[in-house]
Amino acid sequence: MPKALWYVEPGMAELRDERVAPGPDEACVRAHFGAISRGTEALVFAGRVPPTEYVRMRGPHMGGVFPFPVKYGYAIVGKVETGPPHLHGRLVFALHPHQDVFAVPTDAFAPLPDGLPPQRAVLAANMETALNAVWDGAPGPADRIAVIGAGVVGALVAFLCAQVPGAEVTLVDIDPTRATLARALGVAFAPPAGAPKDCDLVFHASGAASGLATALELAGDRETGERYRNERRRRHQAPAGQSTQLLFDPGADRAHVGFALGLRFDDAHDFAHVLDRGGPGGGDRLGDQGIDFGLAQLRGQVGLQ
Repeated sequence: MPKALWYVEPGMAELRDERVAPGPDEACVRAHFGAISRGTEALVFAGRVPPTEYVRMRGPHMGGVFPFPVKYGYAIVGKVETGPPHLHGRLVFALHPHQDVFAVPTDAFAPLPDGLPPQRAVLAANMETALNAVWDGAPGPADRIAVIGAGVVGALVAFLCAQVPGAEVTLVDIDPTRATLARALGVAFAPPAGAPKDCDLVFHASGAASGLATALELAGDRETGERYRNERRRRHQAPAGQSTQLLFDPGADRAHVGFALGLRFDDAHDFAHVLDRGGPGGGDRLGDQGIDFGLAQLRGQVGLQ
């Protein structure tokens, strides 16, 4: 019988049997890879989801109710085993909790573009978050841009901003070893004390109050910095220091996820473990679906499909 990961109390999880019975408009998917968020999912695991956010934080196909027990997660890559003939054997990305076999409506997942490694495709949820942040920030040519926090989302935001012609992008983090990641992404690196001032655009992705303070300090236009901060707080209210962890909307539009999957990276620049499992903001993989995942180095040419 298929197994699913359930969070049952603060700091404790267990595997539970799950019955899977695909309906007429559903496909059965066997998970190959899955990512665990060190932000949103860590809050769920620790039982730190505020009661005011119980509805907002529900994920697609989530089981149970907050605070516990809950079947939670939103980054699974698997292969379609049963369903419409044209989907048989296709690798797909689904916003689904951690489960080795599951059934979902055929319009609830996105097929992977040809050539995209499935273990890298678990970053689609993170890329969708980064895309939303970049769309909100609207970077322009020749902008001076700082990204505070070199975790997964911050790294992806920096990567996307670096595609803007003439943009000067600096990834800012308290961990000096993240300079290697910044070089791989093709952006500058600086510790908070050495970060460029008077930036045209600043993204806060550290999940720490001190990071937010740094972001406001680097913003050249205080009004712009305040507007972006307030808009984020309005859309994704969170406990102090946890704003970026709640940036991912579990109800994200499928078209956005499909677009995110299309932002592929050149395999020639694909080095494992640049974002290692121990680093702040990194991600882990869960067995064959996941644990112990070294995130791929992300630099390369962006191709839209």
